[in-house]
Amino acid sequence: MECAKNVHGTITGMKPKYRFLAGGLIIAAAVLLLLGTSLRSSTVYYLTVKELTSRGAAADGQRVRIAGLVDRESVDWEPGSSVVRFDLVEGEATLPVVYEGRVPDAFAQADSAVVDGELSPDGVFVADSLVVQCPSKYEAQLTE
Repeated sequence: MECAKNVHGTITGMKPKYRFLAGGLIIAAAVLLLLGTSLRSSTVYYLTVKELTSRGAAADGQRVRIAGLVDRESVDWEPGSSVVRFDLVEGEATLPVVYEGRVPDAFAQADSAVVDGELSPDGVFVADSLVVQCPSKYEAQLTE
């Protein structure tokens, strides 16, 4: 009998409380590994328009989030259409953006926008998410 116990020195030969502890540690390690993998794949880096344009070709294909002012003169969009083209600006830096999807109703009056997506090799930012920020005229009304 004594030899059989020593031969089976694996988890099955452990005392019950140590089996639960070992099982719990294995489960915790698996959960942490899955959580780490999930966070790494869903992380989106935030850059300004100047930062992205200064990276040049190194930024091609990287998933990023960009915020900037909407150049109202550059907007090419028919209300009701699902494709909008516009430029985001920050100082002298300009980033052409194309977005296809549901365009927020407030886009027609938006001063600034936040877009998620990737910079294509031709220098156009292909956005798959568009969030507009309220124009300042609404903020003034709220403070009065």
